[in-house]
Amino acid sequence: MGTGGDRWLGGDDIDKALRALIYEKVANEYNINDLQSLVESLPVKKRNLFLGLMREMTEDMKIQLSSTNTASCIIDDILEDENGAEINIDLTVTREEFNDLIRPFIQKSVDLVDSLLRDINYDIEMIDNILLVGGTSCIPLVKEMLSEKYGKGKIKVSKKPMLCVAEGAAILAHRLSDEYECPNCGKTVKQSDDTCKSCRFDLEAEIRQSGVAEVAYSANHDLYVKLKDEKDKIVEKQQPLPVSISRSYKTDVNNQKIMKVEILSDIEEGKLERITLGFLTIDENIPAGGEIIFDFTLDVDDLISCKAYPKKHANKAKTIIFERGQKDGHAFETIENLITQVNGDDYTHIQKEVFMKSLIEQLQYSDNIGSDKPMDERWAEIDYKTVAAFDELPELTELSAEHDDKEEILSKAHILVEQYSSLLGSITASKMGELIAEVEDDSDILENIQSHEKLRELVDENDSILIIVLIKIAANKASKQSPSDSNKLLQMHDLIVAHMKDANFEEAKEELNKAMAIAEQYLGEGQQSEISTWLRK
Repeated sequence: MGTGGDRWLGGDDIDKALRALIYEKVANEYNINDLQSLVESLPVKKRNLFLGLMREMTEDMKIQLSSTNTASCIIDDILEDENGAEINIDLTVTREEFNDLIRPFIQKSVDLVDSLLRDINYDIEMIDNILLVGGTSCIPLVKEMLSEKYGKGKIKVSKKPMLCVAEGAAILAHRLSDEYECPNCGKTVKQSDDTCKSCRFDLEAEIRQSGVAEVAYSANHDLYVKLKDEKDKIVEKQQPLPVSISRSYKTDVNNQKIMKVEILSDIEEGKLERITLGFLTIDENIPAGGEIIFDFTLDVDDLISCKAYPKKHANKAKTIIFERGQKDGHAFETIENLITQVNGDDYTHIQKEVFMKSLIEQLQYSDNIGSDKPMDERWAEIDYKTVAAFDELPELTELSAEHDDKEEILSKAHILVEQYSSLLGSITASKMGELIAEVEDDSDILENIQSHEKLRELVDENDSILIIVLIKIAANKASKQSPSDSNKLLQMHDLIVAHMKDANFEEAKEELNKAMAIAEQYLGEGQQSEISTWLRK
């Protein structure tokens, strides 16, 4: 019906407490202020030998004190004081001392039983027995304190406390498999069979008597999702599994492209720890405060999965890849750390967006791997490429050159749309106009970079039209020196445009040759070269 406990409470706590008691007794006997420092100052070989013997000794004493009233600890010829004098350990611990030492640990176990009963809304009277398992349950004080709390008749000690958990796992595995061996004849039977078809053995009765009739699963811990700095509980401890949960969360900024999704679990003393991490990439341009729907699922194996999509667009759902703590975990940790660095004050907005552009490509590549292949070699490739993208971030001088190039592309695009849209065609002119608007809007640098590249390609595809502009430039320059040449060039310009509009490219080329003979005296060397290049094309 439920699960409770403390993962960090167990036999090791008792061993450590017993070792501390031994240190205290030795320190008192030899009048030593800090025995721990003496142990740490031993040569490495001696220190390791001493600590190894101490571990063995405390384990043996714990076992002895579970069945006898005293236990001894003897370790000679290893430990020395500050003056090099030997400190030989030869002491005895009584059952009474041992019980006083471990009573707080046992009391915590009793408290955990009470806490679990409250969590599942059970009264102790609804429980037939409390079964004690594991080596520590052999200590008499464990049964004694539980009996005082819940009644002696309810407490049962396993016949084989060190093996019973493994036996229970075997029984459970037997029940969960699709097929198993008939206990009577050994032939294979199906889980759904009531009787063995080979020997007619009553399988149903056998399961009722000694097997597991039904298996119920529940969440071991409260689970939270963390987006940025906000935490939201999505699974309650003891909630039956599998369970599906849907939540709506909002984007932080306009056109947000990446959301970091952390899953946290409650641990002891009200603390939370991260159990997995994933990243959602958002293809759509969503304004700040736009809603993203997250559909979480926690299965019977305690594995969480999630699909996310913009509100009212479930058909665009994406599976979030959660790391499982192996090579995938290392890659995601690298991504997380580099995002933190890039978001610092040392990087410009443009540099951040350049890095994010590369990062999105790697995260989209991780979608092909999935969450079920944490050791896939492709995770190392993602790790490497993410670091490379960070190391290769453009310097400010490069970004400045890119800015100058953008201004030149914008200038050419404006001329094409505003003066020669009839040559572009309505579809191309409309697309170029949209891209100009996107490039001039720098609210989203990532989108700006992408639009800039698309605009450059479109301008390059129509660069032949720009050659005509040079004839008009030459006409403007000639207007002061030779008005007649200026008029001729303008007429030739209009004629070239007309020929190109009618797809008469040979006539356009012929007219351009004539125009160039006049224009070259008014154009610079670079502009003449551009016309020559176009004519060769």
